[in-house]
Amino acid sequence: MIRFLAGVLLLPLCAAVFRATGDVLAAASLDGEFVSPPLCAFAGGFAAWMLAYFLFKAPMRTYVFGHEMTHAVWALLFGARVGRMRVGKNGGSVMLSKTNLLISLAPYFFPFYTMLVVGVYALADCFADMARFRLAFLFLVAFTWGFHVTFTFSSLRTRQPDVMEHGRLLSWVVIVLLNVAEVGVWLVCTTSVTFLFYGAQLWARAAGAYMAVWGAVEKAAAWVVQMAG
Repeated sequence: MIRFLAGVLLLPLCAAVFRATGDVLAAASLDGEFVSPPLCAFAGGFAAWMLAYFLFKAPMRTYVFGHEMTHAVWALLFGARVGRMRVGKNGGSVMLSKTNLLISLAPYFFPFYTMLVVGVYALADCFADMARFRLAFLFLVAFTWGFHVTFTFSSLRTRQPDVMEHGRLLSWVVIVLLNVAEVGVWLVCTTSVTFLFYGAQLWARAAGAYMAVWGAVEKAAAWVVQMAG
């Protein structure tokens, strides 16, 4: 029941993230950003992955490895001990000393291979000027993020123990919320829209959503009192 209520309480925030990401998209379109080289490189990378996904055999073992590694990385972030990992084309597992909501759901919102590309690029930029490779970097980011999106959607079509462990509503709300927020982040990274603008829109949209919910609750409570009287 607590997990269900937590999912309900996060629904307005989920709606706010959708609207704030839409604000970023609208701001980018007003500035004519949809023909900019960075966004074209990003769109090209995503399109390239989608083409590969539908034309060739899905690399299941690669996905399973990234899935289990994501569990392990997030477990380490929360101070858990990581044990034996098993990876196969039909599934895998990793032994953890403890788990929580974020550790369980991390593979569905944390694009492991995308973060690997970002980490390698950031490390290389410490030793050399990587600016001339930015378009190639954005292409790879989108290519790997497309990998994350397609496999996440595909895996969530089946009954996932990670999702069931914390309740369907809470799990789905967290997964959708964080994946939509990622779309906003990639838009900021490939257009002139700033993180400050995105953050401000998130705050304003979230405040508006929860105020609207509170107003609806007050009206419902007043109606109940009136009917009882």
